[in-house]
Parts: sequence; C-alpha cells; structure tokens
Amino acid sequence: MDECNGVMVTKTQEPDVTPDAIRHRIRVLEDLRSYEDQPGVHTKRTCFACGAAQARGERCSACLSHELQHLRRKLARALVNKKVIYLAGPYRADTAWQVHQNIQRAERVAARMLTNGLVPLCPHKNTAYMDGVVSDDTIIDGCLALVTRCDALFLMEGWQESEGALKEKEHAEKHGLPVFQHAHEVDQWLHNGAAVAAA
Repeated sequence: MDECNGVMVTKTQEPDVTPDAIRHRIRVLEDLRSYEDQPGVHTKRTCFACGAAQARGERCSACLSHELQHLRRKLARALVNKKVIYLAGPYRADTAWQVHQNIQRAERVAARMLTNGLVPLCPHKNTAYMDGVVSDDTIIDGCLALVTRCDALFLMEGWQESEGALKEKEHAEKHGLPVFQHAHEVDQWLHNGAAVAAA
C-alpha cells in the first residue's frame, strides 16, 4: 500500500522482469509525466489509482512519481542481484590464429551467459592480444584477483589443458565459489538462487 493525496493506494503485483524491461517502463512513465505537466486546456479526469481529480491521462503526477520511485528501486535491486560468472578456459596457443579461435570460443560462451541473465567476466577479452605487455604471471595474478570478485566460475571446453584455467579453478574452489562445467549446472544454480531469494 502507498499513500497518494491522502488516499491509500494498492499497488498491483508486478512479475519480476528484466532490467531492460524496467528501464523501458521508466522511460514510458517519464514521458507520460512530462505530458501531464504540459500547460494548456485539459479534459478533467480522475486518477484511477488514488481518485484525485487531474488534468488528463489516467494517473495524477503524484501517482506517476510514486510508480517511478518504485520502479527505480526495483531496477537497483535487479542490478545488485545480478550474478557475475568467470569464464575459465584456454587462451594461449602455438599460433595467433589459435589464440583468436580461443577468444572467439570464449565470446560465444559469454553471449550464452548474457542471454541467461548472467554477467560474464571474460578474461580472454580483457587482455586479448596483450602478449608481451607484462609477464604471463602478472596476467594470471590479475585473473585470480578477478575470480575472487565473482559469484561463480565456469570451465569452458579444453580447460584441462590450460595452465591458467587450472589455477583459476583451484583459486575459485579455495575461496568457496561454485565451479561449473555444464550449462544445465549454471541453470540449476540460478534457479536455486531465485528460489532462496523468493522465500
């Protein structure tokens, strides 16, 4: 329940939606509010939410402001609750072409994670083609620092042959992060997390 113009207003229950959908709704309401605020001759109507007389549209400015605040809080919660997953897999190879193939493989995995609502941390893109800028040990140390800032680690195809991925896996397990090798494991982890949050 919310109060608007001294009247208690019952909010309709909204399903959980993606941050993009929330942003779109915020833009629509901001456009509607700017329309409501335009001067001119308006047809008098009643706000369907609180019953207050208002110029035009279905809701008064106060109710629009309340809904905007609610959506902005919901967006902030959705972004805070996003899970970050580290992608561990082979990067280095014998030829530049093979390195490029490893980067492209990591991009495809990252794209799949994005479409599932995750935030993938793809080290292959972070230091792509930076060989020789610093030592390999320095790059690995940086990757291990990133692992500890993630919620989980995903092992990509060929990880067993990657010195870096083996270290990243060991580091993740040492810090208590879940480690996955298959997409269905990630889906189950997300489902379990959503169930806990809803409880």
